[in-house]
Amino acid sequence: MRRNERILPTVPATLAGAAAVFVLFAFCVLWTARVDHSERTVGKYGAFTRNPATMSGVAESVQVVYSLASRQIVSKAHQLPVSAPIIRTVPAAAPTVAVRGLPPTVSPKPAVLDNRRLFALGAIETGNNDSEIGQAGEVSRYQIMPSVWKHYSHSSYYDNPQVSRAVAQQHWSSLRASFKKKTGREPDNFDMYVLWNTCYGYYANKGFQPARLDPAVRDRAQRFVNLVERGES
Repeated sequence: MRRNERILPTVPATLAGAAAVFVLFAFCVLWTARVDHSERTVGKYGAFTRNPATMSGVAESVQVVYSLASRQIVSKAHQLPVSAPIIRTVPAAAPTVAVRGLPPTVSPKPAVLDNRRLFALGAIETGNNDSEIGQAGEVSRYQIMPSVWKHYSHSSYYDNPQVSRAVAQQHWSSLRASFKKKTGREPDNFDMYVLWNTCYGYYANKGFQPARLDPAVRDRAQRFVNLVERGES
């Protein structure tokens, strides 16, 4: 009887310890399952906690895992194709090559007997006196020889300003055309007065060079040029 009395008390104690261990194990299993199902979700890209604030010391770790997983998702997401930037190139302009033209055959300011030149011509010849007769028989304010006058007019009204003007313009045009034909250039004011004030062929015999002219002819021609330019200013 004493032997049995010693053994029996140890059996309840052993059972009680085993039961306690079982209950503790069950509690841990249930708690772990609760946390796993309610707080954590395991996915393809890592572990996510639904409510990390309820778990002390876990919020920071979960946040790091979430950030890493988000980066992976974004990097693996379908990216829209980005077209390469269009670079517009402007073709370089061809270098400008200045073409040297030939000298004009016609002067831009031909010596046309306009009102300004008519006044200067009459002023030098006669002081614009319509009744003036020259030493060699020149008539009108422009001092035209009668033989030359007859080539352009049958009128003998040498003192008529309108008639003398018309004759002077025709004779001026004839001299200008002859000079251009012989020299290949347009005469200037100096050339025209030399042709007007000298005999036919005089200027051609001098090679149309002002330096070879008689000083008196050259001086009168320069006076004519000065009067014309004064009227232009």
